[in-house]
Amino acid sequence: MAKRASPGKSWGMSPEDTPMDPEELKKVFQRIDLDSSGTLELEELETAARELGVRCSKNSLKKVFKLIDIDQSGSIDFQEFSIFFCQS
Repeated sequence: MAKRASPGKSWGMSPEDTPMDPEELKKVFQRIDLDSSGTLELEELETAARELGVRCSKNSLKKVFKLIDIDQSGSIDFQEFSIFFCQS
């Protein structure tokens, strides 16, 4: 039986990549940004989580989204995304 690739690998993420370099982080952001608006909506984050095999409730995902959305605009821009994922 063939081994399945880790879901994270298809998104350009793996534990070895941490901390992620800015170019890779931008690529991940663009892959999640399905409508190419330059911002992430809750639905796009939900789709990415599902594709990565992350299991969480809609309520939990909303909490994470709100945490990343620093200015509480209702969408996540690349700066907010990078601040969240580059924290040590």
